[in-house]
Amino acid sequence: MRKRSYGRIILLGLAMLVITAPASYAALYEVQQDFSWWNSNTLNLGQFEPGSPMATHGSGPVAAVISFMYLQYLYPEVYGTHLVTNPWDAALTLASEPYMNTGWSGTWVRDCLWGQQLYIEDRLSGRTVYLGQAVPQGLYSESNPGGWTQTRDQPSWLTEGNPTWQFIVQELLQGKNVELSLRVGEGESYYVTATGISFDDRDGDLMVDDVEGARISFIDPATGLLSSSQIWQSGNGELLETDFASGCFITMAASEGPVPLPSTLVLVGSGALGLLGWRWPRRARR
Repeated sequence: MRKRSYGRIILLGLAMLVITAPASYAALYEVQQDFSWWNSNTLNLGQFEPGSPMATHGSGPVAAVISFMYLQYLYPEVYGTHLVTNPWDAALTLASEPYMNTGWSGTWVRDCLWGQQLYIEDRLSGRTVYLGQAVPQGLYSESNPGGWTQTRDQPSWLTEGNPTWQFIVQELLQGKNVELSLRVGEGESYYVTATGISFDDRDGDLMVDDVEGARISFIDPATGLLSSSQIWQSGNGELLETDFASGCFITMAASEGPVPLPSTLVLVGSGALGLLGWRWPRRARR
């Protein structure tokens, strides 16, 4: 019998490598490790009174501001300070009717996507590429006020379907920012800015099993602090669930980045945007 041998591939930075071997092993490490671009006091988040639109209900605009600050830090030659000069003013502008139209019921995914893109294009037209995945929103009606409308229909860059961990990691590794929508039942969406995923795919099925201890890290707009939550799936292709709240699912993932992406990305943290390692055993032949 031959001794079991192991192969290992290390991929830095720019691409996702998907191994379909049944015994594959994956370890996805934190993508953003240097947070010098973010100061938790920048938005004076403690001044948001509980129950005000800029507290929980204002997570969409605040998460967008956090993401824009990241883009400005990583790509100053593209964005400068055109997206965010004063974080407080930017959040209030994003929450207004022309953009995200945020109210006491929060921000609909429809308005979050359209408002964020409109805000960016109003300030720097044609410099950003958009990509996303979201559960079906349906068409607008009295019973579905968050559905697509004639003026705000499904963007061509948005894929309808359950957001995947592969998509989130891929976009982060490409140096883009990623916003996530966390939703419980039919309640309002809560938005966070993703920073990385830690996932040990022990059985090699490329599914996030609840016993594998996968976690997603993000900046929580309610506190301005780096946080993390466990994520898992009930089956292949099912929604990613998180312990951020009971019965909470990731229902939207959207990314923005400069287009075209610089040929040499500014590397984050210790010098790499991310590290994706794969290892799989070759089973012994009898």
